[in-house]
Amino acid sequence: MRFSKRKSGVHKKASDLVTLTGCQIAVLIYSPAGKPYSFGNPSVDEVATRYLNESPIIHDHNSFFQAKFAELNQTLNESLKAIEEIKGKQKALKPKLEGIPMNKLCDVEHASKEELRKMESDCMELLAKLEIRKKDIMD
Repeated sequence: MRFSKRKSGVHKKASDLVTLTGCQIAVLIYSPAGKPYSFGNPSVDEVATRYLNESPIIHDHNSFFQAKFAELNQTLNESLKAIEEIKGKQKALKPKLEGIPMNKLCDVEHASKEELRKMESDCMELLAKLEIRKKDIMD
């Protein structure tokens, strides 16, 4: 059980490293029984061949980071667009809400026991705040 947990942990860390940095990596792990397990990006063979031949890595980090930046920028733009849509809906709803009389918001006649208890609690809290504010103003 210990080996399989460690194996999956090493695999996850290697995958995270590849995702975050765009590096090329090869991992080779042997189980206690001697069975090999490997993970590589782009592949174990390609990384091992390059390592054994001492071939220089041709990095195109610039394109990797540009792609990541474009992806993050797109996510940001989508989020900003969603925020603007919500703000527009909020502006449209605000006048409608202001036009509703308070007695419609607090429909005591048709409220359940729980709703009435909540309304009472809210009123008591408001009353306490009013008393504090009144004392502040009067003193």
